[in-house]
Amino acid sequence: MRWLLVILTCFFLFGYSEARGEDWKLFSRSEGTSFFFDAGSVSYPSENIVRLWVKIIISEKDRSSWVERGGQKYLNLSYIKSLLEIDCKDKTERSLSLELFSEQKTLDSFGGEESKWNPIIPGSSWDNLHKSICK
Repeated sequence: MRWLLVILTCFFLFGYSEARGEDWKLFSRSEGTSFFFDAGSVSYPSENIVRLWVKIIISEKDRSSWVERGGQKYLNLSYIKSLLEIDCKDKTERSLSLELFSEQKTLDSFGGEESKWNPIIPGSSWDNLHKSICK
């Protein structure tokens, strides 16, 4: 009985946020690829800047493009997760980290250094996200 109490205590102390899960909201679709943001991850590290996690479910067409550019290791690419920042005022975005996944494992990860800010193109998926989170 005491072990059960210890396990439940550990679950509530350490596992609650994982058990709660992410709150993915669809913000765009493009040629079979679906774009989501985690509403629970949205934060505001400074004025006009929004930081959040984005998940992109890759279509077969987009997977083929990744394989052409990056090689056979992306043959089973299923989705991408990226920690993204959006400058609401300047209408720019940058990725702080990028992780590429198959159904079974992490295929690649990039990050650790701040990337340059890129303009958000009107009518793009990132423009849809900008409109959703910058009010």
